[in-house]
Amino acid sequence: MNAKINICSLIKGHIKTLYDASTQRLSYSDIVTFFILPAVIAILCSFWGVYLSNDIISLLVNFGSIFTALLLSVLVLVYDQVGKVTEKLNDDKNENDLMLKLKSRLLQDLYFNISYSMVLSLFLIVLCFFYSMSCEFVLTIPYIETELSISRLFFLPAIIFVTMNLLLTILMIIKRLHFLLISKN
Repeated sequence: MNAKINICSLIKGHIKTLYDASTQRLSYSDIVTFFILPAVIAILCSFWGVYLSNDIISLLVNFGSIFTALLLSVLVLVYDQVGKVTEKLNDDKNENDLMLKLKSRLLQDLYFNISYSMVLSLFLIVLCFFYSMSCEFVLTIPYIETELSISRLFFLPAIIFVTMNLLLTILMIIKRLHFLLISKN
């Protein structure tokens, strides 16, 4: 993949933010909450015959578009705060300030979470486009005598997974921003 559009480092960085603060190790409950639970719900919705209407697809596209713009603004705020915290940490008298180190880590985590959410928002828009385009394509499985639509088999679960993952990540961003703003020094 072209290095200019390779997002693997953003995804890895986001996954590294899902750690237990007390042990500094990957939190398995976070992995279940952010990845496994949305995947299970998405697969179940696909089997239950959930259908996304054009209105819902339009709503999801608007949601993805708006949040991409809003998250870009928040990313600028985080970038500004990183500069200020780094400046304070480089000052000799604040070298061992635990609160500043925690803020620095939190800002780094926020950077990855926000970047990941922006990528998810864009991915949601693309998935909705393909879902609306693929509603007409149907797979016929021989010997089973059933027809499966590509949109229900692939795009519907992907849209549900991405939407749930995006909502949960946005909640985490809000909580981390709240902590950052109430712990002002």
